[in-house]
Amino acid sequence: MNKIYKSIEDSYNESYFKHILQIVGQWISILFKNSLLVQFMISNIDVNRHIDNSIFFAISNNSKISNLKLKKIIENSIILSFLINRDIQFYVFISVLVLSPFISTSITVILGSIAVILSFFSILTKGNSIKYPKLYLFFLSLFLLSVIIGSIFNYRLNSSPKIFIIYIVYIILGLMIPYIVNSKYKLKVSLKSIAFTSIFICIYGLYQFIYGAPMDKNWIDTTFGSNIIRVYSVFGNPNVFGEYLILIIPIIFFLFKTTKSKTYKIIYFLTMLLAISNVFMTFSRGSLVGLIIGILIVVLLKAREYLPLLIIMGIISPFFLSDSMLKRILSIFSPKDTSTNYRRTIYRISIDILKDNYLTGIGLGQFQEVYKFYSLGIAKSFHGHNTYLMIFIELGILGFFSFLFMFISWSRLIFSTLKSKDREIGLIAICIFAGIISCSIQGIVDHIWHNYDIFLMYFIFLGLGCATTCLIGEESGDIYE
Repeated sequence: MNKIYKSIEDSYNESYFKHILQIVGQWISILFKNSLLVQFMISNIDVNRHIDNSIFFAISNNSKISNLKLKKIIENSIILSFLINRDIQFYVFISVLVLSPFISTSITVILGSIAVILSFFSILTKGNSIKYPKLYLFFLSLFLLSVIIGSIFNYRLNSSPKIFIIYIVYIILGLMIPYIVNSKYKLKVSLKSIAFTSIFICIYGLYQFIYGAPMDKNWIDTTFGSNIIRVYSVFGNPNVFGEYLILIIPIIFFLFKTTKSKTYKIIYFLTMLLAISNVFMTFSRGSLVGLIIGILIVVLLKAREYLPLLIIMGIISPFFLSDSMLKRILSIFSPKDTSTNYRRTIYRISIDILKDNYLTGIGLGQFQEVYKFYSLGIAKSFHGHNTYLMIFIELGILGFFSFLFMFISWSRLIFSTLKSKDREIGLIAICIFAGIISCSIQGIVDHIWHNYDIFLMYFIFLGLGCATTCLIGEESGDIYE
């Protein structure tokens, strides 16, 4: 086998194909270096002075007196001191990563709240050496404010508190991750925990594909046959399962690429192969597109040695796909596709809702009732099948633009890691970025936050991405705002 591989490698090294790929790679590299957009994303903008003088940080500084009193209470508590000194908040966070797909949202919220509270107490007692990116923190705080406003200006206040609590806890947990995952060791343990969980989730998905699983009739397009099995594992919906997978696959690739153990390399490779196979078995077109773009991001930015393999796989993969899968993928471009036509109707009514509620939004969790009213009771939809449209509809102008600028500032943080001398953390950052972008692309045709597990993982990944830049900042003495 090694001789065959060596022969193929030698033939490739001597071929014109490799020469062409090198030229293309150099051309892409020059484009990146000369791109104004890329230069903006990796440039360092001094925002410290402006944000330090803002109202938000003035309020934060004025709370220091009450924090000193709370610090004394914590230090005098034997139980709290024990929990903080043993770094229990990190282990609670790991339990959230491992258990969240399998347990109820209520239990996940409780665990997340414990991790947040213990982290806050730890910061008070031990101090804080992390230089948090203030521009990202500023827009994330504005987004939190929009969630609060979206709960006040609500069509039905009695249904909002539950969703409000979930949003607040999950967002703040994401915000606190740089304090929880404050070392390279903890970062790697977190990523390995995600990969470990994915093994069981994907095995269950494979089981469903082989032995069958209950299917909602709305998931099946009869154009591709009624005997298609769309796997959903523990998530209850194929699209949601696909969203989870495309978030984590780049992370598994990082573990595969960087581990020095041959045994673990085989395990991570098989896990990655199983996860990618499960994406195809979901028959989720948005997830497939997101997966392809995520892989391209990682390969082009941090793993160009895999570019030839990626091109070869792209050429031969259609020959290994079933007819139903090929038809499903090609239906993306079909104007007659029933799923696309269904979404067009929802988008039209959703835009009508937005026109009347763009200022403060309709509030969290109100879309289904409001949609029913705007469709004159004829049609129903749980969400608007577009995450960004839903953010605008539910949280208004402040929610939409604070999220937009939060995402841009976070992306700039990730791109700043391209300058880092620590290639391993740089690769982690890009893999996290690829996962977020993949899932965000799915958000164009689906509301990825409708499932709270995906909402949680989305903000956890934002937090882990921020943690990578904080770790790099500690080593270099600088951080990109």
